[in-house]
Amino acid sequence: MGRSPAGDCRTERAVKAAATTLFILVKGRFRLQFPDLEILLSREGDYALWLPGVPHYWSALEDSTIVTVRWPSLSGDSSTIKN
Repeated sequence: MGRSPAGDCRTERAVKAAATTLFILVKGRFRLQFPDLEILLSREGDYALWLPGVPHYWSALEDSTIVTVRWPSLSGDSSTIKN
């Protein structure tokens, strides 16, 4: 489980080369930005699921608690792309 204060964000796009990601909002409001899609998670239990290789960035619109599950979980599977 992770916590992000309001205003916390990742401005560089992150990419997981081999992992599928499930992102679940426990509380708060959170925005996920993908190349062709923006998702606003605003209700408890809202979630997003994306496949490996999909670049994304995020921002916490309110103090938020989230759960992120990745499979397979591999050390060194993350990279960032400058905007």
